Amino acid sequence: MNEEFLNQFGLRYNEKGILLLSGADLLDISKEFGTPLYVFSKDLFKKNINEFKSALNENFKNHFLLYASKALSIKEIYRILNVEGLGADVVSMGEILTALSVGFNPSLLYFHGNSKSDEDLTFAIEKGIKIVVDNESELNSIIRISQSIEKVSHILLRVKPGISPNTHSYIITGHLESKFGVSLEEGKNLLSIALKNRYIDFLGFHYHIGSQILDYDAFKKSAEEISLFLMGIKKELGYVPRELNVGGGFGIPYVPNDKRVDKKEFIRAIKDGLLTHIENLDDFKILIEPGRALIGDTGLILYRVLRKKFVNSKEYLFVDGGMGDNIRVPLYGARYTIANVKRREGKIKNYHIFGKYCESGDIVAFDTPLEEVEEGDYIAVFPAIAYTYSMASNYNRFTRPPVVIVENGKGRLVVRRETYEQLMQNDI
Repeated sequence: MNEEFLNQFGLRYNEKGILLLSGADLLDISKEFGTPLYVFSKDLFKKNINEFKSALNENFKNHFLLYASKALSIKEIYRILNVEGLGADVVSMGEILTALSVGFNPSLLYFHGNSKSDEDLTFAIEKGIKIVVDNESELNSIIRISQSIEKVSHILLRVKPGISPNTHSYIITGHLESKFGVSLEEGKNLLSIALKNRYIDFLGFHYHIGSQILDYDAFKKSAEEISLFLMGIKKELGYVPRELNVGGGFGIPYVPNDKRVDKKEFIRAIKDGLLTHIENLDDFKILIEPGRALIGDTGLILYRVLRKKFVNSKEYLFVDGGMGDNIRVPLYGARYTIANVKRREGKIKNYHIFGKYCESGDIVAFDTPLEEVEEGDYIAVFPAIAYTYSMASNYNRFTRPPVVIVENGKGRLVVRRETYEQLMQNDI
């Protein structure tokens, strides 16, 4: 295993050949909390936060960092965000209530989504949560609700810059056929409607071109389109937004040959694009909302190898988790790096690794080089904390794993393992 690549994720082997995450012994953690198990490092999370803050400080006078909750939405995350002074992008009542349950300031929440119910919107308006409006129907509902309860709504409008970055088709969101947001022309029309209503506080615009993007130029091009749009509405309507949310989507490396990226380059590309048609960026606040780029490279999933099997001379490993705790491999064809939790100093062998679910697509990894593995050994799949726990399921009636945070060289439980009693509690 390439030591330099391991170190990017706060991982290293100690003198006993045991894998450490931010100094914490992952073999001990595996045995203490059981597997499958999600583990992430608080220090690495805070490091990413500080690097994005530094990048924003270097490029924009007025800015604010948000965390995209859907990457990992648990109480502990919002406690850390509170301390670090971040806001949060939320997409459901579940995420909203999780944040509020630990005292998160509702005015620092930005409520996204293309299909918010009137009940969702009423709750957000009453709490003072900012709403990122997706479509004309939603805007009409917000106006109606705000008038009926006589409370001003604070909104941004999501627009589509018409850019298709190089990433998986399921996670492209800025092209004109995307289900999210409205075209720039429709955005101008909806702005005109909103500005005439005294119950609407129109803060500005939001756009987001996709996820797991490693190409800086995609961010520059989308910002150029938005820059031209903002110049146009200033001339035509005299409107200058107070906030511009440029979204997230900043990618991270998953395997050694993935491109290494620099947070500052992402932010600089956005700034350069916006300056194409806007002379002064100090007129409004720039918001960004990374999720994966904040939490994704801070953690991993630990599995125990239960069985080995030979199939046509290929060696299969069967682990105690799989697609129920990480759907991204069968869903997106996502790739991960796999490491032995304890080195055996044996020869390197290539393994096909599968989960325990009754599904042929229950794949962890193909042709993965590892030091020779025996039944009962533990392996680490990384970086695997973003979009894993948050997309976990009870498929086959398996329970969902717990989450452990590493701080001061020790693991601490922040989400308990689901029990079979909890699995059945809603059945009648």
